[in-house]
Amino acid sequence: MISRWQIGKHKIVKIDRESTVYPQKLRDIPNSPKQLYCAGDISLLKERSIAIVGSRRHTVYGKNVALMIGQRLGERKVPVISGLALGIDAFSHEGALSSGGKVIGVLGSGIEVMGPQRNKNLMMMGLDEGGLVISEYEPDFRANPKTFRKETE
Repeated sequence: MISRWQIGKHKIVKIDRESTVYPQKLRDIPNSPKQLYCAGDISLLKERSIAIVGSRRHTVYGKNVALMIGQRLGERKVPVISGLALGIDAFSHEGALSSGGKVIGVLGSGIEVMGPQRNKNLMMMGLDEGGLVISEYEPDFRANPKTFRKETE
């Protein structure tokens, strides 16, 4: 796990499927990524966690619920996973961080080039608070329409 990449003060390490830190549940699914690029606390890969994903076009109610669920999980020391997208994903991380919780961001781009800027700041806050960011793409890989699931109307 030698790193040549970095985001802020956090080194980005490459973990392949043969690594003992590669998540077993991910290894067991068909077409699992051959490698993961990770910045932050990779021990979070072994912890029980909960994913919260939702619409970028959220309602006020959806925003409040995502913030509350993230906060409650943070209070219980359960890491919150999201795609760090605008909307519900970001609000769940904001809620978790507001209560001292840990977050795991799973990106559809490389870690060095993730956007938008508002969520890049959220990603850095999560890392600085002991969280984790992972991607199956090399750190300088730019997102494209094929690296994201499309929202249905």
